[in-house]
Amino acid sequence: MPWSLSYDGVGKFVEVVYEGMISASDLLVIAGEKAALAQKHGTFRLLADCTTFTGGHTIADLYALLGQVIAQGFAAQVREAVILPADPSMYQQVVFWETLGQNRGLNVRVFEDRASALAWLCL
Repeated sequence: MPWSLSYDGVGKFVEVVYEGMISASDLLVIAGEKAALAQKHGTFRLLADCTTFTGGHTIADLYALLGQVIAQGFAAQVREAVILPADPSMYQQVVFWETLGQNRGLNVRVFEDRASALAWLCL
């Protein structure tokens, strides 16, 4: 599996680590499981670690993902910190997710490192 999902009980956030190639179908599965885990723990704080993300889906797939997130009904409550990939050629997709999300009401921000992401996420 090219991703892992966990709950951090100290920081009270759900973390997804994206590893390698993430397909469009992976994105949709991850979104559903991430939402279920967040609801189970009563948090809408999300950390997306894209450090080792290397592609696998398109900009159009991100539009579909956002549609699913909005359909889940709690997009306005989400606070998502996204850590940029180590490979600068992958920045465009991650930054596009930030822009797309913000334009549709998600509180999502991109960060260069985990410490900065957590400082913002756990305010």
